[in-house]
Amino acid sequence: HTLGRIGRRSRARPGSGPGRIVRVAESSPIYSRTMGVDTTPVPRPLRSETARWTITDVLVLAGVVALATAIRVVLLPTEGFLADLDVFARWAHEVAIGPVGRIYEGDLNLPPVMVYVWATLAAIQPAFHAAVDASDATIRVFLKTPASLADLGLALAVAWSLRDRPRWAIAGAVAIGLHPALIDDSAWWGQCDSLYVFPAFIAFLLARAGRPIPAAVVLGVSLMTKPQALPFIVPFLAFAIRRLGTRQLLVCGGALAGTIAILWSPFLVAGGPLDYVRTVAALQNGGFASISLGAWNLWWLVAQLLPPGSAFDASPLLGPLNARQIGLGLAAVGEVVVFLLIWHNPSPRRLALGLATATLVSFSVMTTMHERYSFAALIFLVPLLPDRRILATWIALSVAITANLFLIVPPWAPIEIPTWIVGRVGVLGSGMILAATLTCLWLLGHDGADNAETSIRPQGLVGPPSRA
Repeated sequence: HTLGRIGRRSRARPGSGPGRIVRVAESSPIYSRTMGVDTTPVPRPLRSETARWTITDVLVLAGVVALATAIRVVLLPTEGFLADLDVFARWAHEVAIGPVGRIYEGDLNLPPVMVYVWATLAAIQPAFHAAVDASDATIRVFLKTPASLADLGLALAVAWSLRDRPRWAIAGAVAIGLHPALIDDSAWWGQCDSLYVFPAFIAFLLARAGRPIPAAVVLGVSLMTKPQALPFIVPFLAFAIRRLGTRQLLVCGGALAGTIAILWSPFLVAGGPLDYVRTVAALQNGGFASISLGAWNLWWLVAQLLPPGSAFDASPLLGPLNARQIGLGLAAVGEVVVFLLIWHNPSPRRLALGLATATLVSFSVMTTMHERYSFAALIFLVPLLPDRRILATWIALSVAITANLFLIVPPWAPIEIPTWIVGRVGVLGSGMILAATLTCLWLLGHDGADNAETSIRPQGLVGPPSRA
């Protein structure tokens, strides 16, 4: 029989046994019919059948967040990787003394969201007007605080994405808030990778909840925080093209472009965007012109076979092609595969897996990659951890990425690890990350991954109607 369009109906679920009646509710489609999407309802368990949060669950989650906060508070004043913190402190000082509109005439190589972050810090802490490095512990605390707060925001956002399974929600918060790689990157090192992943994850939550326009706006913020967010465009674009009608697609594109334009607007008169592009190009062709800047990927393996001092990505490697061109070609092929697999079945599950896979593809095969640039893959796999295949992949990836961070920039400095040990462990770690990339690509295209979604997806993760 056919379920009614409104209200609740009862029917016998296949395999539920004789006489057993299971009540199901009709879920709303991801987007409405006006957006050009099939609105055939997809049955899902009633909310009353999902696991309920107990007081104990809430207290445990609060304890996880409190512990994650305490660890970061202890690490905020530490020197971390002082060379990077000194650069950030100098840029924050230049923003503080102004004029902000001409900030890109210097050597700033980050998009405008970071300028707004540092301007906010300078407005709160006047010490940035005088400090030109991170020798003062107060400066270090303020520089590390935004990314550390983003870590905590990610932990809560992941818990929210798994909220219909409280134990998995708590596990997700632990996986983010207490992950050694995230703690090292944000609270010890002082990097800002969480600041671009956090809005991208919020964009994912908005997209799966059927709010494409806010998702486009928040995605624009992510793109304007760090250029490492660029691979996110591929899965979001495939998902949007298949899910949205022409009008909504144009509106979302306009919202994305408008967000980027607004964020760049204070710097347009002084030619900020062009200065930014020139600075990044100079780095790519200068100090960053290496096949691997500490990243355990394909090019780390290649570097072990090359003579010392010859690992420049602009040097001919395969006939007239250099490593950079080969890497860009491989990345383009990989991202096209990600696009087509999400296009084939644009479920929210595949969007999350696609965001992780797009990150890993670019990290694994492109040159000039730093060890931190696989960061986002750890985040976007967490909502899918109830799938044991994803869980196993995430664990292996976590081990490799954490070792990559700790051995390239050791938090236990000044103790140094011999180069030959780093090189050999890096070969193993590169193999693990490449294997995880291929596994994610396989899972992204494997029908079984979407079949498993019916049993593990949290509230709101509703895929397309079943072919049956």
